[in-house]
Amino acid sequence: MAKPNKRPNRFLYHLTFWLIYPFFKIKNRVRINRKTVRKIKGPMIVIANHPSRPDFIYSIAAMYPLRLNVVVARYYTFIPKINALIKRFRVIPKNLYNPDSSTIKGIIGVIRQGGSVLLMPEGRLSSDGTKGIMPDGIHKLVKKMEVPLVLVKINGAFMTGGKWITSRRRGRIEVTASVLLSKEEVVALSAEEIRQIIDQSLEYNDYLWLEKRPEIGYKGKSLASGLENILYLCPNCQSEFTLKPHKHQFTCAHCGYSVTLNRRYRFESDKQPVIFTTILDWFNYQKQVALRDIEQGKMLETEVILKNPLSNGKKTELLEVGKGKCFLNSEGLRYRGTQNGQEVDIFFPISIMPTLLFGCNEDFEIYHDNQFYYFLPIENRLQTVKWSIYTEAAYLNYHEEKSKVS
Repeated sequence: MAKPNKRPNRFLYHLTFWLIYPFFKIKNRVRINRKTVRKIKGPMIVIANHPSRPDFIYSIAAMYPLRLNVVVARYYTFIPKINALIKRFRVIPKNLYNPDSSTIKGIIGVIRQGGSVLLMPEGRLSSDGTKGIMPDGIHKLVKKMEVPLVLVKINGAFMTGGKWITSRRRGRIEVTASVLLSKEEVVALSAEEIRQIIDQSLEYNDYLWLEKRPEIGYKGKSLASGLENILYLCPNCQSEFTLKPHKHQFTCAHCGYSVTLNRRYRFESDKQPVIFTTILDWFNYQKQVALRDIEQGKMLETEVILKNPLSNGKKTELLEVGKGKCFLNSEGLRYRGTQNGQEVDIFFPISIMPTLLFGCNEDFEIYHDNQFYYFLPIENRLQTVKWSIYTEAAYLNYHEEKSKVS
């Protein structure tokens, strides 16, 4: 891989930006407010929230023409075609929710050579349109580097490019860039004070944001398409994975409960009471049920295919290395099965898993001890979001129990 402390090629960076950004700007009616950072120069650290897939494009646009080395999940380096782009644009890979010294070295190298870095502290895409769990440590990096800290806040993008969405839609996206901390403030503040400022600054709620903007609506031929990727529990009959989208309607195949998602991203119905008015309310209900189940000792289990990144010298890609079963309870996640032809029993304690990365209707993932584990359910891949929600519930329960003991 190209040395991570090199800055992106100037010509390629600007050319690619002007080829890609106009499409997103027009499609999603992107509005950028960058008055306070227009004249700022690097080196600096830029942080952004992460509600949608194209967030790095919006963030780069907010800081343009400043060239940024982007920090992304190492998972993308295991996809050969994407990895080729990563090398060209000097992207810095990172193991999510797992210590990664090479990432820190890469960031430090860029800044010490006068460059600037863009990272999204949440690590993963938002599942519900609000700030997700953040790994610890960025405040220490900011304190160590003693450079300005810039915030890019993105609103509205969850409704157009969220990880759950499977159909085209368009609407307003607002992006604001501002100096969160000057160099002098970074030097003067403690690492803990910086942490609190970062945590507070990255808070967002796209539903509350939309409520304050009655003129905004989102359009698409099928606004409900993809909701089954994050909403799996019927609030009317409590059946799971029976919810089906059709255009703007979301209906339970078991009990017939049906609501319509309108252009203001609120659920409505002419035939029956609406139990939850927003995706967030519904998602939080699933969290409450998961926490109850974890406290009652419920365990999840499913048959999976295990993939690990393997290298042949020229490229590294995810390949199937075994099959087995995954189990998840209040203690952690366990994989029992085969790996590279051998029987294994691998345990990931809940203490190291504040969340479980997942791809909608695809997989769940763990970075641990410099290895990447990609678990692909053999049946019903919609369950991946449930595993993620249950992991967060188990982690919360773990800390509650720990606090009682101490």
